[in-house]
Amino acid sequence: MLHVNDAQAPLGSNRDRHANVGDGLLGEKLGVFLAHPDLQELPALLEVPGQDGHGPDADELRKTRELRERWLDTAG
Repeated sequence: MLHVNDAQAPLGSNRDRHANVGDGLLGEKLGVFLAHPDLQELPALLEVPGQDGHGPDADELRKTRELRERWLDTAG
């Protein structure tokens, strides 16, 4: 299973702070992870704050899928 979120804190900071997809330090590069061939059959848990702070919503899911598709298109 994948745990998917953008990051508010840098790698190595020992802080697990989530940002909405595309709004954090990873930004567009989160797509590299999402499109990795070895991960395509795994289920994913979208763990983001959401625009209203109540967790992921349809818009966050749409952004995640579109980001993955963009990177899949560049790999193929």
